[in-house]
Amino acid sequence: LHDSGLEPDQVSGYNHEEYTHMNVAAAILSGSVDVGMGIRAAAVALDLDFVPIAEERYDLIVPSEFLDDIRLKAVMELMNQDSFKKKIDTLGGYNLRDCGSEVFAQ
Repeated sequence: LHDSGLEPDQVSGYNHEEYTHMNVAAAILSGSVDVGMGIRAAAVALDLDFVPIAEERYDLIVPSEFLDDIRLKAVMELMNQDSFKKKIDTLGGYNLRDCGSEVFAQ
């Protein structure tokens, strides 16, 4: 806002909070707000414009005693499947570079 020379009261819905990215996108689509913070996938799903302002990294953190758990192994196998990565890629906005890889282990 500062860079645009706008004050918060000049933005419709500035004080309106939503709890999911899709709810933010739906509020924009309905016209109840002008803009909102959210992910590209939500904007793509509702055919809205999207302006990226930051990139976030998400890691799955697992205590070492669970590394051999069959349920974790199933999740890791899924995350390494090309079909899974293709489905995620169609959502838009996700960098799958390290998806399914073990980044650090003690």
